[in-house]
Amino acid sequence: MKDTFDTLNLIFDKFITDEELPGIIGITDISDITQCDSRFRRSFADMTVMSFKETDTTVPFIDFSFVPSHSVTANYLVNKETIEFNIYVSNLNQADEIYKAIKRILGRDDYQCTTACQAGCPVQGVLRYRFTAKTLVSS
Repeated sequence: MKDTFDTLNLIFDKFITDEELPGIIGITDISDITQCDSRFRRSFADMTVMSFKETDTTVPFIDFSFVPSHSVTANYLVNKETIEFNIYVSNLNQADEIYKAIKRILGRDDYQCTTACQAGCPVQGVLRYRFTAKTLVSS
C-alpha cells in the first residue's frame, strides 16, 4: 500500500503518460519535467500571486494534494484519505474536458469521486473547478 507521497507521484505519472490529458492541458513535451510540474502541481497553488497577464500562459493547470482528514477505517495503519483536485481554466468547457479525462485516468476502483463544484478564484479571468476523491493510503 502506498503512502500519500507515493500516491501523489503515481497520479502525476498517470497524468503525464496519458495519451489525451497532456495535450488538453497544454503540455508539448512530457519529458520536460518543469513544464509538467507547472501544469500538474502536487501542492495547492497560491493563486493570489498570479497576475492577470500571466493567465494566458499559466492556465489551464491542475493542483492536487491530500487535505487534512480523520481516519475512517478501524485499522490505524490504513486510512481512507481525501485528495482535492483544483482545475484552473479560462472557461468551463475546458474544465469539463479536463475533469472527464482525470476521472477516466483515476478509474473507479482506487479513487471514488465524492464532491464536485465550481469554486471561487481570486484571479480575474480564471475559473476554478474543484473535486475531491477518496483513496486508501498507509499512515
